[in-house]
Amino acid sequence: MGSSFSFGELPSASGVIMIPVNTPLLDGNERKYLLECLDTGWISSEGPFVRRFEAEFAKRVERTYGVAVAACHCEIYVSRRIVDSSMRNWGGIIE
Repeated sequence: MGSSFSFGELPSASGVIMIPVNTPLLDGNERKYLLECLDTGWISSEGPFVRRFEAEFAKRVERTYGVAVAACHCEIYVSRRIVDSSMRNWGGIIE
């Protein structure tokens, strides 16, 4: 195995070629935004970037609100809470 590899493949310490699930595309303001998060201490699921994403996403899909979540199980929980709340307001029951 030579020292060259094709795009998307990374040599590992064992010499086995590893093909990553995705290759990050960092060609814009990512460094600037990351440093802003580090400098301001907003390294969590809250903060100005998350609020901005939620607002812009809601606008894009023509809704009043948007909710960003960190993992799929969180999305299922939030969705269930929204449906439960809607059903209570409507008068229906979810079992």
